[in-house]
Order: sequence, then structure tokens, then C-alpha cells
Amino acid sequence: MVAYLSVEYADLIVKNYQRYALGIGYGLEDFFGKFSVTAYADFGKIYRKRQSFLSYGLSAALNYKLSKRLKLVCTQQLTCRTDLRKFYKSKKYPYRLSGFLGFKYSI
Repeated sequence: MVAYLSVEYADLIVKNYQRYALGIGYGLEDFFGKFSVTAYADFGKIYRKRQSFLSYGLSAALNYKLSKRLKLVCTQQLTCRTDLRKFYKSKKYPYRLSGFLGFKYSI
């Protein structure tokens, strides 16, 4: 079980994007050999152009253990972006999918 604080910032030309969220997750170590998986859920706020919007997200991470302390991490994230309806009159659902690839080092 994990708890975390998420902070995102994008220095856009107009309407800078900031998102702050609190989240929880649950992971299974040694899911399949050197692989482990973790599922996350978070809830927070997006700040753009002096306005705030509620936001939530769901994520899933697949980790591959390279050594005792180092893992390769692949994460998929689905975020509810309610700010898009306000600023861009988006008629689509405000959900955006993004992916991340990186390393996790345990200290």
C-alpha cells in the first residue's frame, strides 16, 4: 500500500497548467518473475488562469526489477481534465490518457 502527493506543472504559452493531488495505491511485488504491478487512484485540483477545477486520475504501473534497488517503470495514467471544457469548449469527454517510462531507485 502506498500514499503519495502528485505535483504537475506545465509552462504553457498561455494559461499555465498546475495540478496537485493526493493519491493511494496498492502493489503486488513479484507478480510474475521480476515483474511487479501497482494500481493508483488520486483526487486533486487543476489550476489554470486563476481558476481551479476538480480532477481525479487512475494509473497502473508495470515494473521490471533490474537489480535490488533499480526498476524500469512503465505507467499509464487516465486523468479527468475538467479544465479543457472551460478553456477549449471541448465537447469530448475530459479524460486524457498519458504514459510515462522511467526508472525507480530505492534508497
